[in-house]
Amino acid sequence: MDRGRLRIEGSDAARFLQALVTNDVGLMQPGSGVYAAYLTPQGRMLADMNIYHRGGYLLLETAASR
Repeated sequence: MDRGRLRIEGSDAARFLQALVTNDVGLMQPGSGVYAAYLTPQGRMLADMNIYHRGGYLLLETAASR
């Protein structure tokens, strides 16, 4: 399966993602990663992803079709 990647950076990157995904991104430390899902407000899953803390940015890896 093809994988796509998104790079989220900036001082509020973790806070931004915290409101959108199911895992606690705010507790991540550089070098760590978590599995999370992106849900609609009704709880329907739109995508699942791995999120990696790379120090200056967060890297999201998900299906390329998403």
